[in-house]
Amino acid sequence: MRQSITIKIVLSSLSIISLSACESPFRADVARFQMMPAPAGQTFTIEAIDPQDKGGLEFGHYANIVAHELYAQGYQPAPSEGTATLIVKLDYGIDNGQQKVTSTSYGYGGWGGTDVYSYTVYSPFFKMEIDRVSDGQRVFEGRARAHVTTDNMTQLVPDLIRAMFVNFPGHSGENIEIKLTDDKKKQK
Repeated sequence: MRQSITIKIVLSSLSIISLSACESPFRADVARFQMMPAPAGQTFTIEAIDPQDKGGLEFGHYANIVAHELYAQGYQPAPSEGTATLIVKLDYGIDNGQQKVTSTSYGYGGWGGTDVYSYTVYSPFFKMEIDRVSDGQRVFEGRARAHVTTDNMTQLVPDLIRAMFVNFPGHSGENIEIKLTDDKKKQK
């Protein structure tokens, strides 16, 4: 009897560990369409697609991450809004989650049973559009989406942004899976 309880505890622990392992490394599906000019002194400003995000502290945090990534690519922040050659528009969010149920059967020496676990899978997204100011032409559209078991937006949105910038701007029309490892969220 004691041995079957120990086996049940071990199997239950393994099930929980396997659920948490689903999020390491972070995986995002990234779709990009682009006609981005190669960096040659272009400047950018960042604005919210959703007017409710304009001026928000959370939006500002994510905009700073995007600005850092664009700067690393060779694009420059505009000294003022009127001097930008590119306008970068951002949106992000998460759904309400979908309940999932899984079960694990176990047995040993005539003893056994099934443990049933439920968990919620969330689908956060990050969307980025870049327009050329001179003619209003859209030069980049991208979206990153993930399926995870947490709704922690302050962790998820930066990861989705980093996924968007892996091999930026990418090939137009591609839809790829990006994997970021846990060690400082570098591409795997």
